[in-house]
Amino acid sequence: MLQLKFKQPDSAPLTLTYSLDHLSALTEIEQTGKILFYDFGLYEIDKSRMKVDRMAYPEAELIVVHKKRDTRKQRRCLVTANIVSWQGSKPLNDPESSAKPSYCRLVLHYLEWLAAVEELATLDEKRRLKLTTKHMIATILLTISFNTFKYGSVHLLLCNGFFFPQKRKQTTDRYRNEIEVIVNELERNVVNRLRELKVCEEEYVLLKLVLLFSHSESLGEKHTETTRRLHGKYDQILLHYVKHSQGNCSVEELIDRISSLFELLTSLNSISEMAELCLVHIVALDIAGMRGKLTFDLHLRQHQ
Repeated sequence: MLQLKFKQPDSAPLTLTYSLDHLSALTEIEQTGKILFYDFGLYEIDKSRMKVDRMAYPEAELIVVHKKRDTRKQRRCLVTANIVSWQGSKPLNDPESSAKPSYCRLVLHYLEWLAAVEELATLDEKRRLKLTTKHMIATILLTISFNTFKYGSVHLLLCNGFFFPQKRKQTTDRYRNEIEVIVNELERNVVNRLRELKVCEEEYVLLKLVLLFSHSESLGEKHTETTRRLHGKYDQILLHYVKHSQGNCSVEELIDRISSLFELLTSLNSISEMAELCLVHIVALDIAGMRGKLTFDLHLRQHQ
């Protein structure tokens, strides 16, 4: 059996127990009335040695408890992990020491969400990886933007308690200035629009799915048709949801809202192109210690 213990601020830890034989099927856990998506396969647990791959989940701690066995004499283990915190308490004044941990945690958060998207399994591994990496930055930008709005923060939130201060220091550093431009664009064109529209969590999740299955021409004819179908599916679900959740609105108001939601994706794709180009240079030059196997594979390998 696998026992998972999630730390929760100001409350008792949430502990869940599952069979090791069904790890790949576990994609949902319920915590404080919300559904959070985790694929415990991301821990890359080796059943023979009972280890956690710290590259995949650096915050995880694995303890093998040999003396506790069930009727099948299966090993038990305990994994403790911190759920992403969106409570901004520390300004990002020292990106050299904070950028890489925050980046890796956001990437992991994205991968954990992807694990719950069952339709990805219809693609082969190569095309699944291509689709995953293509929309990673735009989806992460949407995630931090929505949580900035959701938690009522006046600052753009990162995970691990960090936020971008509104009054940032002037610098001659080219890459810091580029990041400043990206942050300003995100605040103006995405976060502010989320506030104006009062986007709900259901709309947010559906927007992420529409984004994930868009622009897939490079996947090959068979898989392109699959992703087009899935893109259309989530388009229609979003349209249906908006129509029924905004029951008191006129047709014109519904059309305006739907158009505004899709305009958010256009803005995100544009900003993500700037962010991706910036990350390519940052990783290539190992700025703030950002060069590593994960960042190389995500941002540089395609340019070799």
